[in-house]
Amino acid sequence: MEDSISVSTTEYTSFDILGRVTAHKQTTDGQNYTTGYVYNLSGALIEETYLSGRAVKNTLDADGSLSQVQCRKANERIVRL
Repeated sequence: MEDSISVSTTEYTSFDILGRVTAHKQTTDGQNYTTGYVYNLSGALIEETYLSGRAVKNTLDADGSLSQVQCRKANERIVRL
């Protein structure tokens, strides 16, 4: 005899008026998992926020190139390019 396991998953994605993803929410068996996204005026992704509260922030230089990546929750630098 085999046991059957049923998992229920629902996903929602939110967009801004320019069509960029601003949030992705997944609900699995009643647990919510949300990731948020923030863009600058040029449309570059500058921040991602996770369920844990950790925010990864991308810093761009004057040319729009990625110059630094930081973890905001612990306020520690993860990578410096």
